[in-house]
Amino acid sequence: MKRLSFLFLIIVLILTLVACSDSGGENENSSLQTGVLCIKNPVEEATKNQVDNTTIEIKDENNKVVVEGVGEHTLTAGTYKVVVTASGYEDWVNNECNVVAGQTLTISPELIPEEIGAVEWEFTGSEGKLVSDVAVGSDGTIYFGDDNLYAVNPDGSEKWVYQTEAGTKYIYGPVIDNDNTVYFAARDKLYAINSDGSEKWILGTEVMSTNQTPAIGEDGTIYTTFNLDTNDNGIVDQGFLYAINPEDGSKKWSYELSNDSNLYTSSVTIGSDGAIYVTGFSLYVVNPDGIGKVLIDKSSGNYWYSPPAIGANNTLYVSMNDYDNNVTRLGAIDMEDQTLKWDIKVDEEYIIGIAIGEDGTIYTSGTNLSARNPDGSIKWTFSGRMDLFTPLTLGNDGLIYIGSGINIEDGYENSKIGIMYAINAEDGTEEWSFVAAGMSSPVIANDGTIYAGSDYLYALEGGNVNLADTPWPMYRNNIRRTNGAN
Repeated sequence: MKRLSFLFLIIVLILTLVACSDSGGENENSSLQTGVLCIKNPVEEATKNQVDNTTIEIKDENNKVVVEGVGEHTLTAGTYKVVVTASGYEDWVNNECNVVAGQTLTISPELIPEEIGAVEWEFTGSEGKLVSDVAVGSDGTIYFGDDNLYAVNPDGSEKWVYQTEAGTKYIYGPVIDNDNTVYFAARDKLYAINSDGSEKWILGTEVMSTNQTPAIGEDGTIYTTFNLDTNDNGIVDQGFLYAINPEDGSKKWSYELSNDSNLYTSSVTIGSDGAIYVTGFSLYVVNPDGIGKVLIDKSSGNYWYSPPAIGANNTLYVSMNDYDNNVTRLGAIDMEDQTLKWDIKVDEEYIIGIAIGEDGTIYTSGTNLSARNPDGSIKWTFSGRMDLFTPLTLGNDGLIYIGSGINIEDGYENSKIGIMYAINAEDGTEEWSFVAAGMSSPVIANDGTIYAGSDYLYALEGGNVNLADTPWPMYRNNIRRTNGAN
């Protein structure tokens, strides 16, 4: 009996050793099927400085993400793709990371900064026609017009096209409300287009004329100017400011601006208190209830006014251009007591755009690009290589983004040569430029892309730039171009 027990123990011991041997064989075989992929912290190629806030994905041959991040990753032997992305840098991709069983492969990504001002994509509207200013909706959709209105996705693909009446040459706008309804003027009519491209309403008759970009109040009311042929003789003889219901295009009220034969009405700017400032051959202020008055009367001097800009301390800045006497003036108006703070003659043929910096610097564009102190005294002037400038946009990177073109007989919108500049806001020096046909006023989207119109709609790499946080950082104040105070 003892002999049998001893024999049994020997058999159990032998089986255990065999089992351990088999298990050890399996572990050894398993280790031979895996390797290690070690991802080092990404650095900038030129400086070798570490790049923070990166996203690192390791994908298999089916392009499926199997693991993420830096460090050592144990993977089944095979070929993998490593993709590193970081804001302000080009994507870094290695498609042939061959992980060998039992070995370690080390990858050290070196990222290249994106080329600021490089073209990300371009979109063609009506071939060969220069486009309007560009506006961006809350969902990132880009809107612009030539003889039609276009909606473009952030990747440059077409979203929809709204065809205007035959004979339309140019769109004034677009302007976008909180619901992404798009408003613009064309061929003496005001259009409201839904965010899906369908028509909401059109306002205009044979006796009405409007070629001005509308503005949007805080309550959604649409404000624009109409010139009317009151005698039905084909001659426009009276100007009005209209307050329009955004739901159906019905008129809330109208305010008579002028019945002068030398009629001209320009743009509308809305203050934080809802007051509406209208420029033309005079400067008007109209309350939200339609009661208004002339703030500055220069009609006898053949003046017209650029769209005003609103700075800190309730100051309204406006330029006044007297073509007959070849005089341009820049004025600052106290919006509380509605009096003129100062009024200076400037060395410009005309001014078409005003923006206000964080420190109160007044930037103007037209014949030149100029920076002025809050009292109107000059800081610097940039002339560039073209005849005239578009309205400007201030970035939070300390740069001014502005288009320019050649002033030809048919007007700026028909210029076929242009440059978009990035100018240092501190000293007026040129940082970089982009050459295309005559450029429209640029806009900086929330993702840092810079959009500008030319014979194409261009999307330019802006890096980490965003719109400057100032009282009035761009033409019509914001990327939806509503022309209302913040």
